[in-house]
Amino acid sequence: MWSPRYLNPTLSKEELAQELDEIDARKYQPIKAAQNNQTTSIFYNPTIVKFTNMIMKDGKKQVAVSIVDKMLANIKTVQILKYHSASDIEKAGIVLNPILIFFSFLFSPLFIFTPLIFALFLLFFLLIFILLYFRFYIYLRFLYFVTPVCDSLRKLPPDIASEVSDLLDNVTTENPFDVLKEAIIYRTAKSEERRINDLFNTLQLDQNKPTQLLRDEKPSETLIQSETLIQKLWLDKLPTHTVQILATLPEDLDLLRVAEIADRIVQARTHISSADSTPRDDTLKKMQQQIVKLSMQLERAFASNIQRIQISTP
Repeated sequence: MWSPRYLNPTLSKEELAQELDEIDARKYQPIKAAQNNQTTSIFYNPTIVKFTNMIMKDGKKQVAVSIVDKMLANIKTVQILKYHSASDIEKAGIVLNPILIFFSFLFSPLFIFTPLIFALFLLFFLLIFILLYFRFYIYLRFLYFVTPVCDSLRKLPPDIASEVSDLLDNVTTENPFDVLKEAIIYRTAKSEERRINDLFNTLQLDQNKPTQLLRDEKPSETLIQSETLIQKLWLDKLPTHTVQILATLPEDLDLLRVAEIADRIVQARTHISSADSTPRDDTLKKMQQQIVKLSMQLERAFASNIQRIQISTP
């Protein structure tokens, strides 16, 4: 490896014959030694040497040099034959130097862009192949994720499966079963408040005590998330006068304790109603007896009046 201070050697005899200026770097800096294939001969051309090295294989330089020499000789032969078969006017436009012809082809746009165009065609067909393969890959991946989901939907009840059947149009590749589970829960399951409300709407107080209503028909602990909601729904089933009395109790009082107080209120109300019902029944009986007596008196009076009218008539 040469130091960056070293300059490349000069191979042109014309440049070597010229005197160096005072500002010329070659006068003050060292020069690299020429390579074994670099000469000052008129037949030396660095482009031809580089092309020879490019086609050289397995270090067989003599073979590569002979191939290049034959190529130039063939070009020269073709041009000479063309020159002698042409007219005098055409001869002036025929180039006989094979190196110039080789350079004109080597640096022509057709030679430069042909590999690029070929590479673009290869890239185009490669992209088409990748797209086709990608479509096939997407199809297989879709089957891989959709088939288990379809099997899961097939095992669901018809009403639930119809609710989530649209998920097959857009199956996610990440955790499809978790997405299906969340969709089923979200679309078919009732909310906590709605489930408790539906449960209490089917209950009636009837002959049961408030504590019995709260204890026996109480929803499971999995549904109970708010005691305030339970208390509100339970109070809706009690009589109005009982709710009004319970409203005076402290808010921090236990719900079971409130239910026991409601039992006492309902029992006291039942005794009062039964005590009030006895005199009311006696009064009704007396009124019915008086109505019967008045009806009988009216019938008698009406009958006597008819007899008098018949006697007085001549």
